[in-house]
Amino acid sequence: MKPTRTFSELDWNRTPGPVRNYIMALERTLYDMNRRVEAHEKRIEKLENQNNKNSHNSSKPPSSDPPFKRKKRTQKKATVQKAVKKAINRTNSKCWTQPKVTD
Repeated sequence: MKPTRTFSELDWNRTPGPVRNYIMALERTLYDMNRRVEAHEKRIEKLENQNNKNSHNSSKPPSSDPPFKRKKRTQKKATVQKAVKKAINRTNSKCWTQPKVTD
């Protein structure tokens, strides 16, 4: 692993030894952490793919499907529900009027 540095080789050679050792240790740590992140990302992707499988997209039996997984509403269904609510509110507002207070 040859790290890419934003300064010249001459500047690197002029840097005191302990500072260079510290920078190289940080670069090794960064390299190791990047490798771990890549490994974790691969593992997460694999686990997410396993989790997303059900009887419709794999060879799993239907009994292994989650029992309470709700389907997402379609836009049409949501629009119809909003229209029904508006109609109910209009009907209720016509049926009930606030009593007038007289002195």
